[in-house]
Amino acid sequence: MRIAARRGLLAVLLLTATEVCAAGSGDLDPIFNGGAPVLLDLAGAAPKTTSFAALAPAPDGGIMMAGTTINDAGDMALLLLRPSATGSLGPAFADGGVRIVLAGRGDATLRPISYAFRLLQRPDWAGWFVSGGGSFRDGRQTMVAIAFTPNGELDLDDVRSQFAAEAKANISLVGAP
Repeated sequence: MRIAARRGLLAVLLLTATEVCAAGSGDLDPIFNGGAPVLLDLAGAAPKTTSFAALAPAPDGGIMMAGTTINDAGDMALLLLRPSATGSLGPAFADGGVRIVLAGRGDATLRPISYAFRLLQRPDWAGWFVSGGGSFRDGRQTMVAIAFTPNGELDLDDVRSQFAAEAKANISLVGAP
C-alpha cells in the first residue's frame, strides 16, 4: 500500500494478492478503481490534511482505514474510512463511507484534537475498535478508545463495558453521561 497526500487530496493505491498475481508482480489492482489511484478530499477546512495510520481487512473483501483529518471546524479529528474492494466508498457505512469523530476536548485557549493509530476488528465481525490519542481541557494528552458498529455508528456502551472491567485509571468518553 502506498499513501500520498498533497494539498488535501489523498491518493490511495491498493494491491490485492489475487489480482497482483493475475496482473503481474507490482502492477496495480485492475479491480480497485480500474487500476487508478483513488483521490479523496476528506478535510473539511484548512489546513487540508489527511493521513492514515492503520488499516484492516473487512469481511466482504473491502478494507477499513483509520487516521486523522481536519473537520469542518478546523480541528484535528479521528477518521474512519470504508472503501470497497473496487475502491468506491460504501454508502452503507457512516456518511457515504466516511466517519469523522472529534473525541478530544479543548477549552477557550486549547483546540480539541483526536487521532487514530490502531484499528481492530471487533469479535464476530461486530464492528471496529479504534484507539488513538486526544487532548484534554488542561492540555494533557489522553487515550481515545472508540467502538463503532459495522455501519460506522458510535457504540459507546460497548467501550464502557470493555474497559470498565480492566481499567485502572479514569477513561473519559466524549458524549458519555
